Amino acid sequence: MRRRWVLYGLVSATLLSALIGLGFRLEWWKVLADPEAGAWPWVEATSWIISIVTGTCSVLGVRAGQADTAPAVADGTPFPPQPYVAAAPRRDGSLLNRNTEYEHLRGLLSEDQPPGVVLVTGPAGSGKTKFVDTVLKDMQTQGVDLTVHQRSVTPSLRFDVRTIIGDIEGRSQPAELHPGETRLSRLRLALPSTGLTRIVIVIEGAEHLANAGDGRRVDLQMDEALETILRPTAPHRVTIVLVSRDVLESPARRLWAQESPISIGRLPPPYFKAFLERCDPHLLSNVSELSRKMLYDRLAGNPRNVQLMLTAVELSQHGLSLEDLLDMVKGLDPRDIPRRLAEVLVENLNDFHRAVIEAVAAFGTPIDARALAEVIGQLATPARIIASLQLFERRDLVRMTDGKCALTHGDADWFLPKDRSNLLRRVAGELKQRLVATPRSLTDLQGHFAYVAVLLAARRYPVAFSALEPMTAALKRWNCGHLLLAQRESLRGKLGIPELEMLNDNELGDAYATRGDFDKASDAYGRALTEANKLKDPKVRATLRYNFGTYYWQEGRGDEAYNYYEKARAEAELHHLPEVMLVALQGLAECHRRWGEYDLAFARVSRALVEQAPVDLLLRVARWRVETGSTELAEELIRRARAASRDSEWHLVACQDAYADLLLAQGDLAGARREASQALEQAVQAHNPVAVLQARTTLCWTAVYTGDLDEARQHIEDAEHYRTPGSALIVLALNALVHQSSDPGKASKLFDRLAEEASERIKDERDRGARDMMGFAICGQTFDPEAAIGFFDTSEGAPVLRARRDLLVRRLDEYARPAGRLRPVLDVLAQGSSRAAD
Repeated sequence: MRRRWVLYGLVSATLLSALIGLGFRLEWWKVLADPEAGAWPWVEATSWIISIVTGTCSVLGVRAGQADTAPAVADGTPFPPQPYVAAAPRRDGSLLNRNTEYEHLRGLLSEDQPPGVVLVTGPAGSGKTKFVDTVLKDMQTQGVDLTVHQRSVTPSLRFDVRTIIGDIEGRSQPAELHPGETRLSRLRLALPSTGLTRIVIVIEGAEHLANAGDGRRVDLQMDEALETILRPTAPHRVTIVLVSRDVLESPARRLWAQESPISIGRLPPPYFKAFLERCDPHLLSNVSELSRKMLYDRLAGNPRNVQLMLTAVELSQHGLSLEDLLDMVKGLDPRDIPRRLAEVLVENLNDFHRAVIEAVAAFGTPIDARALAEVIGQLATPARIIASLQLFERRDLVRMTDGKCALTHGDADWFLPKDRSNLLRRVAGELKQRLVATPRSLTDLQGHFAYVAVLLAARRYPVAFSALEPMTAALKRWNCGHLLLAQRESLRGKLGIPELEMLNDNELGDAYATRGDFDKASDAYGRALTEANKLKDPKVRATLRYNFGTYYWQEGRGDEAYNYYEKARAEAELHHLPEVMLVALQGLAECHRRWGEYDLAFARVSRALVEQAPVDLLLRVARWRVETGSTELAEELIRRARAASRDSEWHLVACQDAYADLLLAQGDLAGARREASQALEQAVQAHNPVAVLQARTTLCWTAVYTGDLDEARQHIEDAEHYRTPGSALIVLALNALVHQSSDPGKASKLFDRLAEEASERIKDERDRGARDMMGFAICGQTFDPEAAIGFFDTSEGAPVLRARRDLLVRRLDEYARPAGRLRPVLDVLAQGSSRAAD
């Protein structure tokens, strides 16, 4: 055995000495001082050589001395030799660099409890997909039991959470929901059923999970699903890997979006050089070291820029060479190079290929070959166009999915001709013919968004304004009017017609107010009202006064809101404007209801509750009837609203949740829970944040009544994400209550927030709901019974609201330590309820 180790040492020393001598002779070591190449690639290569040498010697030594070293049993008979186990293979060598990112993702996916959601971001062409695929394949090769599903999202194609559920359950198709089952409930059941199985679902093109016009905020159904996977009710090993160009955001400010993404940036110089040589071994043969450094700098180390350059040469019909492109990029700013490479590529295509790629870029949304043929005209047939698209797809310029194609590059403007007005006009005409006449969902409006984008690109601003009008009407009904904020901002100052500018500012103000940006809303409304006074248009002036009322209402300034609503009503009455009159009366009624003046509220809207009353008005008044205990009248109003809703999924969702609130008031907790659960499912699918907030609040109430604090906490924490400060104070109150027994520290902070927000609202001294919430906040803070009692409303008017408030105080008294300290408050509230009952 001793001889074996001596031999092993001599062989190792000899080989290493030869390696060092050869290094000096060939001047390898000078590279270590090269700031461009860097030492680490050579250190890594050297470590490989050392590992091979020592490993080989080790194996030879083990084999040579195996008979001497094999362990023996008591009688001296050696054990049979142990089988040779090969070392686990290293990572795929085709993945250049990304060492830190590789270990990070592999580490996350290897954890006993994986994180649930991982976001991989980077610019187009940076190698995000290659990176994720390599990590997953290496893990599988190295024996990790991993089930991988690959999914892709394209613009205008809404991704259904049922697809994720199907993958988790091992189905080849999206999961089919059972009657009464919701996506979220099915997802919560599917996750723990996977046991110890590691499942990774990769979603490429995840930037398209965002709705058009909503920036980087993902669709509500995905937002809910991702949070459910990140924060499960039971352990699981399912991970969603979102591969996106953008850092995605949660519309409800959820935790999954607060995780740090794995960012894939530019390749370091040595690896960028290796990528160039892999693409074309002769690419750098005649390029000096200085030019190589320049090329790396100009191309920003992005493989996609290299692909654009090589594709431009390969498809050129005019003898374009790499030398031409290298000369071109020398004098350009690196930020301008991707655009210029795309322009050169298009300019050097043959006429037909150029027409195809320009048309695809002009549509800006996935489109089929038939539509492209209509726009290109001449001898363009769908078959010929598909052949051209397949050529571009092989070079990663376009992606084809379900018979439709779209550019893989983020900026379609790069591929459009300088004189594009005629092309955009033809594309707009084709899109206009394909618009859904009566949109019933956001998916139905995708064509409208694309149509408006083309009109804006063509600078046809008045036409774009007209195209926005039907979209505005639909989106406002669905509580999604803010999705047109970017388009409205693009139109500002460009319409050239004072009346249109005024109307656009009015809609801008509404969109800003919906998003909670009240300063910008006030500015936009102010500009519109100034112009309206100049034009002396009574309808616009009355509408703007109503909008100012809504602005003040959302700010919690009831008196100012009431004054503007009244001005709008008076002008509408003077000039016979029935539409403005209706909304002004609704605004006035809302003020009376907030002040507890239900008789005045019902009187204001009585004229509007005719046969053709709007669905939202019917449901609003139905909820007020529930609050006052008139459940039979409320049920009739809900019935009328359902009949008027027909097939409008947004209105049907609102009807279902209003009915759940009615059942809750009647004490039918099981029915309320059933209806609210179904309303929540439909609200998430309809992307209706207001309905999501209401449904989750109803579900929390049912859990509070039954004493299920875990379920109540889950629903109200999710509801809080959809609440804007100063509104829906009951959500904040419930959130504080359900944390009182399990997390008093968090409950204390929530009570402080409730007091802070309620104190702003009670600047309007008649705001009864805010005063009740202020009293409840005091009960949860350092207790002052006299102060709390002074805020609580004990008058008649809303017995159901009063009963729910009293339940909050009773439950708080039960959960607080010591119990019973709220008895003086409960006695006063009980006396008030007795007087109301008498």
